[in-house]
Amino acid sequence: MNTSVVVGELAPPADGPLSVAQFQTIRLREFHEVGSDGLPSRHRTVQTIRSLIDGLATHVYAFDLSEARVERIEGGMPGHPYRIKGSLWAVELTLPQPLMRGEEHTLEYVTTFRADGPVEPRFRRATHRRIEDASISVRFHPDMLPKQIWWAEWADYREPNDRIIDRRRMALDREYAVSHHLDVIERAVAGFVWEFPPL
Repeated sequence: MNTSVVVGELAPPADGPLSVAQFQTIRLREFHEVGSDGLPSRHRTVQTIRSLIDGLATHVYAFDLSEARVERIEGGMPGHPYRIKGSLWAVELTLPQPLMRGEEHTLEYVTTFRADGPVEPRFRRATHRRIEDASISVRFHPDMLPKQIWWAEWADYREPNDRIIDRRRMALDREYAVSHHLDVIERAVAGFVWEFPPL
């Protein structure tokens, strides 16, 4: 597993629930699964946060696919998805009890997807704030393996700057998965992008 630091120049969100820093992520594990149809099927997130305020009661989880359902495993109860702007959606996870400043809490939740149209062959994590000790893994169904896969960084997740600025080739392991570890990611968008063989 590779280790790296990614610090970008991602502009802050203009408004909305992502614009106010209420917590810091101090450990993050992302497990993304791609089904036999080549579409995202399931995503599991394990995230440890540290409160930056007194009385932190919810955690906002944002994603860029409108057709999704977030299920609780432990550490927080999800509400209903709502649109932030464009293709960016969010779910508020209510914590078992409010956190005081400096207190830490671990959440684990699963996102399942239903796509009615084309989906970009990628999984990426965008963050406006510092995340420490992060790893991203993508596992493919053996009946739909990519021809090529890259670890990539994007200039932004928003148009018109939603473009790859750096990438490097990666290889699947024996379980048809690829992983990358980050000591730090901050003001950046990074993840995996892949290409399937022609049908």
